[in-house]
Amino acid sequence: FTTGARYGAKIFSTKDSDEPFSFVLGAPGTITGLQEAVASMRPGGVRRVIIPAKLGYVSQSLQPQPTEFGAYQRFKNIYLNVNRAYQPDLVMDVKLFQPRK
Repeated sequence: FTTGARYGAKIFSTKDSDEPFSFVLGAPGTITGLQEAVASMRPGGVRRVIIPAKLGYVSQSLQPQPTEFGAYQRFKNIYLNVNRAYQPDLVMDVKLFQPRK
């Protein structure tokens, strides 16, 4: 996935690390908006998803989050900052790979 602010630049991409983000559909720990988006996708599908704040990072422990320090600091300042007057929508470009069995 690639994530960024709605009208801004890229914050983080798993393409940069060559490690896709993986999760179990329906399991806790992944933001609701991403779960809802991939539930209707087919393997190989690509989708730009705009996730409203109420379906995004409602808890600081939810994934996915950048692992690289600089990207995490930008991400944290935008999406996990409790001092922001509003929480912005999250934009993700998602490609669904074949589910693991």
